[in-house]
Order: sequence, then C-alpha cells, then structure tokens
Amino acid sequence: MSSPTLVPRSGITEENYDEMAMAFAQREGTDKQNLPTIQPGSPEFLAWEKYFQGHLGFRPWSLTAVSTGQIQAMTVPTQWPEWFDTDYATKG
Repeated sequence: MSSPTLVPRSGITEENYDEMAMAFAQREGTDKQNLPTIQPGSPEFLAWEKYFQGHLGFRPWSLTAVSTGQIQAMTVPTQWPEWFDTDYATKG
C-alpha cells in the first residue's frame, strides 16, 4: 500500500503549480516576459529550492533542469517564494 499524497495547506501541488503561478502573476499584473528568473547559486534559487522541497515536498522538472545545467534559468512567479505563497511566509 502506498502512502497518501500530502497536499500542502497552501493548496499548491506538483500538478497545479504552473497554473497557480501564472494565475498569481496575472492577478499581480505581471506578464510572462517580466517574470523573474532564478539561477543556481543565487540566494533566490536557494530560497525556491527550500520552498519546493521542504514546504511543498516536490521538485519541479525545471528546478532539476536548471540544477543540472540543462537550462540556464528557471522562471518563477516572484523573486522570493514567500511573496507567492502566504502560507509559506507565515511558517517563518
């Protein structure tokens, strides 16, 4: 018997992350061309990596791809994950 998939309180899952990120950007009035990007070694990258792995419990394919050099940068909805997910921000 496999373990149940845990859904974070924020409601963000691996299946809906992209959709929720784009919806957030639209609500904030940010178009796709102006979304921030993160690169390995930056404080922002480390913060997003911690957010995905520690808080949400998954690692998006793009985070793996940028970590392994398959792509140069990953687009994220905001510079810092706590600006995107208020549930994460309150756990501080």
